[in-house]
Amino acid sequence: ASSITPGEPFLLNLNVQNNGYDTAKNITISIAPTSSFKPIGTNTFSIGMLPMGSSLTLPVSMFASTGIENKTYLIPLSISYYSELGKEYFENTSISISPLVMEPNISISLIGSMPPMLYSGYNQSLEFAIVNSGTGLARNITVTVSPGSNINLLGSIHKFFISALPSGSSVNENIFISANYTSSTMGYILLNVSYQSSNYKNSFSKSYNESLYLMPSAQFEIVKVMSNAYPGATDVPVTYTIKNVGNEVAKQVQVSFQSIYPVTPINGNAYVAELLPGEEANVTFMINVDTSGLPGSYPVTIFETWKQPNGTPNQLYSGSNNYYIVIGSGSSSNNSVIWDIVIVVVIVLLATYFAAKQARAKRSKK
Repeated sequence: ASSITPGEPFLLNLNVQNNGYDTAKNITISIAPTSSFKPIGTNTFSIGMLPMGSSLTLPVSMFASTGIENKTYLIPLSISYYSELGKEYFENTSISISPLVMEPNISISLIGSMPPMLYSGYNQSLEFAIVNSGTGLARNITVTVSPGSNINLLGSIHKFFISALPSGSSVNENIFISANYTSSTMGYILLNVSYQSSNYKNSFSKSYNESLYLMPSAQFEIVKVMSNAYPGATDVPVTYTIKNVGNEVAKQVQVSFQSIYPVTPINGNAYVAELLPGEEANVTFMINVDTSGLPGSYPVTIFETWKQPNGTPNQLYSGSNNYYIVIGSGSSSNNSVIWDIVIVVVIVLLATYFAAKQARAKRSKK
């Protein structure tokens, strides 16, 4: 018996021995193909001579069909040769072969991640190995990845197919995940694998539940914006209220402001020393608005970088938020001045009117 992989080539060693009392010459051996085994290339082999009592090994490249099993098969062959005196001999015979179809054993394990730690609310690339630790070839391997609690799969790739994996071999694959914002420190992914034996006779399936540790992390949201910006305004403050909606304190928070026309930041940076989970802070930027700009809402991006107590001393975390700024139709301060002037003028006119009326009344009495 020998280990033969269904659907794969193998080497068959024929032991040819002369048990007679004369030298055999011009030996020809022909191997007939069957539904289970067939020679690769030529099926006829010639041996010049074989003295009495001697033997030799004839290697024959064969191919095994995908349907072979652990049982004994007969391979027919014919042999012809001549004696020293020129007599011809011919015989049809067969040899038996008992293949051992070995079983595969597929396992999956996580072998790496980037970045090394998965923080709550952030992304990570996971690398896992698909290993055949069995003694037989595995076919039609399908691995399906399902997200567990607190984990999301990113992208469209969540299933992998490997047509064949030899014994002792492995294949590495990558998936991209993100972690929800949660107070829990645990998440997991489920890896389901199915495969077949080399002769397609047996099917297997397994599941692997891989646990992931989630590190707490800060995360920011924009709560509101305050601004009196208008076309042509210069050095106008715009204030955003940011909130730490994560589950870790943020320290040394650097906040920057990015906008599009007609808004131009003059001072687009702000600093917050510390922001605990659930706390809010106001950050103010100075802007100019182009005189040709139109009133309306314009998109802005707020970028944050910070440090966390659960990170390394030099580790920086980053995030961004898309929000807006409203450009009004005019200066509120100018409008109030105009209204003040109008009111003063009206008062003066009324006072003049009543004074003139009283003067006319006095003259008429005289």
